[in-house]
Amino acid sequence: MDLVAFYQSVIAPPKPWKVVLVECFGDALRVDVWLEHAPSMFRCPDCMAECPVHDHAPERVWRHLDTCEFQTYIHLDMMPRPLRSH
Repeated sequence: MDLVAFYQSVIAPPKPWKVVLVECFGDALRVDVWLEHAPSMFRCPDCMAECPVHDHAPERVWRHLDTCEFQTYIHLDMMPRPLRSH
């Protein structure tokens, strides 16, 4: 099992979020995990038309529970875009 699949199962983010990148820093006992989601469409509450999501919030980072004694940080980019290939 690779790290992306491992953290996908450990963190189990709600759909449509997916783990797309994991970086381990052994010297610092730190692991960083990036979550992304594919572009989404939602209905406009006024006209009910399908519209793309446009959220321009900067990337946010949260501390997660440690995994294997490594400090774990979750990175989430609210801007929807095509998922990264790993």
